[in-house]
Formats: sequence, structure tokens, C-alpha cells
Amino acid sequence: MRITSCTSFEEKKTSLTIEATKNEDLTPLECALIGHQWVRVNDQGVLETAPAHKNPPIVFDKDIDPIWDGKPATIRRLREPDKTESVKYCNRAFYIQSIGGYDGNREKKAQRLILSGFEALRSRRNLRDGKYWEVWYLPGAHAAEGELAGRSEKQIKQWILDVIRPGNLELSGESWGLSVE
Repeated sequence: MRITSCTSFEEKKTSLTIEATKNEDLTPLECALIGHQWVRVNDQGVLETAPAHKNPPIVFDKDIDPIWDGKPATIRRLREPDKTESVKYCNRAFYIQSIGGYDGNREKKAQRLILSGFEALRSRRNLRDGKYWEVWYLPGAHAAEGELAGRSEKQIKQWILDVIRPGNLELSGESWGLSVE
């Protein structure tokens, strides 16, 4: 592995090109770029890595937590739709993955989803590569807020496809759960 070029553009942009042989793994460098591992080359020219932290911090993770406002979660009452609203609300939950989808703008899309009543469900970071997965969840059209409040399931689905343009959208068909009797 070696640096093949290093150039500066304008005042704040810099480019660094790293060349690796076919059998060299660049994953440790990707992990270093997201702050998950420390990387260095030892005296023998061998790449060494060490975790930047044994366990990823649960209290604050700058790549995950800014979406949350830091306030404790509040429990909100979800209502069943009235029988007169059966055409308007089909009572299916929305699950969205890959909100960057086709055109990026992940941060703007995340804020719009939050203001519309969606919750971000995230995994812990993978200890090997520091990556995580994310699913955006809305329990049904009845839970929509902001610009989606009062819209039908079909309208919300179309908004997601037109505005958010995610990699994947799923509407649950039927829900079963534990109940207290």
C-alpha cells in the first residue's frame, strides 16, 4: 500500500490517492475515516490497526445522534382509525431504508421524515467495520405529523416515493403482537 498522489485544490480541498495491491484490504482505512479505528504503518511497513474505542459510545455518536434532539423519547398514544376512515387509513406501517437513495441529501431527508412523524431505528455499529443500518418507521397514516398529517396511506406512499426517493419502501400487510388481557 502506498500514497500515489497528494494534491491541494483551492484553500480547503485536498485529495489523497492510495494505491493497494490486489491482496491488500482497504477496509481498515475506511474504518479510520469514520473514526472507528486507529491506523498506522509500523517500522516493517505493515499496516496496524486498533479500535478507536472498545465499545462504540452509547451516549453520543456524532454520525447517529444529531438526528435525535437529545430529549428523552416520549410515549404517544396511537389511535385506531374510525370506521368512517377505513378508506382513508389502511392501518399499515411504513418502513424505509436507504433514504439517500438516488440523489443523496440524507440530512435534509432525515429532518423531513422526523418532522413528518417517522422514527429512525438504528443498529449498533459493527465492531469490524464501524458501519450501521437504519430503518425509518411510521406506524401508520394515523401517526403522520407535519406536512403528512391527515394524508391517506396512498398519499404518504407517493410522497415518500417522490420526495424521499428511498432505496427501499415497505408497507406492512398485517400486524400481530402481544396483548394484555
